[in-house]
Amino acid sequence: MMWMICLFGGLGAMARYVLDVSIQRGWNRENRRTNRNFPLSTLVINGVASLCAGIAMMSYYSQSVDMDTVMMFVVGFLGGFSTFSTALNEVVSLIRQRRFTLALGYGIATVAVPLICVATGFGIALLAVAYATGGSFERLIQTTDIADMTKFVSRDQLLVYVTAVFRFFGAA
Repeated sequence: MMWMICLFGGLGAMARYVLDVSIQRGWNRENRRTNRNFPLSTLVINGVASLCAGIAMMSYYSQSVDMDTVMMFVVGFLGGFSTFSTALNEVVSLIRQRRFTLALGYGIATVAVPLICVATGFGIALLAVAYATGGSFERLIQTTDIADMTKFVSRDQLLVYVTAVFRFFGAA
């Protein structure tokens, strides 16, 4: 399993590079005169990674996907794909350039966008589960105690998953 996580991590890093270069080329082409070095590609990549993490978390909680698959995807692929350390480095770089307003805005966006995206991914997965089971979204919300996800997983599995998510956000 560990080698699969490493393999998926490498694939995630390659996907990040391709997306990063594509966004930067398009961003620089569109904003040659007005581009003030706003690190859009990192923000988009982290938003996409967080959206996917939210979908993966809810898919696991709804018992649609097993723990090994989630670990390979979230810790492996998304761990290699996301780049929160680069986002923090870009905030510091903007501060060093004395662009304090942009640094503050980007710093706030670096926290807010992934949180919004993870919640959106969670909601998308909830809707998909409701559709797949033939139930309504309202009934699924009423019958699913989101605060007590331990009914789907053991305490040890939840601890492993939470640790993996913290590693994903901290070491990416």
